[in-house]
Amino acid sequence: MEPLEPVYPQPVMGTVPVQTNAGHDAETFILLGFIFQILCSAAILFFAFLFLLVGFVLVSFALVAALIIGFTVLMLYVAFALSYQRTKRGDYSGAKAPTILLGILGLIFGFLITGIFYIIAYVKLGEAERERASPMMGVPMAMGTVGMLPAGGVAYAPAPMYMVAPMQSYAVGAPLASSSGSPPFCHRCGKPTTFVPQYGRYYCYICSLYA
Repeated sequence: MEPLEPVYPQPVMGTVPVQTNAGHDAETFILLGFIFQILCSAAILFFAFLFLLVGFVLVSFALVAALIIGFTVLMLYVAFALSYQRTKRGDYSGAKAPTILLGILGLIFGFLITGIFYIIAYVKLGEAERERASPMMGVPMAMGTVGMLPAGGVAYAPAPMYMVAPMQSYAVGAPLASSSGSPPFCHRCGKPTTFVPQYGRYYCYICSLYA
C-alpha cells in the first residue's frame, strides 16, 4: 500500500506588497531625514514670517517670504506623502523620485544631514526593488510543517492537504470490495471503514489506511 503524499499549498500573499529588509531601512532613513527637514523648515518659516512682517512696508519682501513659505510647506508634503508614506506602503518605485529630489535639494541648500539621509534612503529603495524582484521572494526554502521565507519575506505555516494515492492496478477478473453489507472494521483502530466507490475499497479516515 502506497503512503499518502502530503501536498503543501503555496502561501497567499494577498494584495499588500511584501515589505523587504531594505525597504524597512529606507523607511527609517526617510523618517530621519524628515525629522531634520522639519527642524530646518521651522527655522526657515520663522525668518520667512519675519520677512512677511517687513513686507507690510516693502512689498518685494512679502513676495519673497510668501514664496519661501509655500516652497517649504510643499517640500514637507513631498517628504511625508510622496516619500515616507509610499515607502511605508511598499511602493518603492513611486517613492524613489521624491526621495532623490529631497536629497539633492537638501545638499544644494546646505542641509547636509537631511540630504544625506534622503540619498541613503534612495539607494535603499533601489535595493528593496531588487529584493522584491528576486525569484526567491515568496518561495519556501524548505518544505515541512513550517514554511520559511528568505530575509524580508513573510513566514507562514501551511496546513498540509493530503492527496489520495493513485489507484492500484488489479489483475483481470479480481473481485473488488462491494458496498453491500456491513463495512469491515479497520485492523488498526477497530473503527468501521467507509466504502470508496471510485476505488472499490474500504477506507479508514481515522488511520488514513485502506482496509
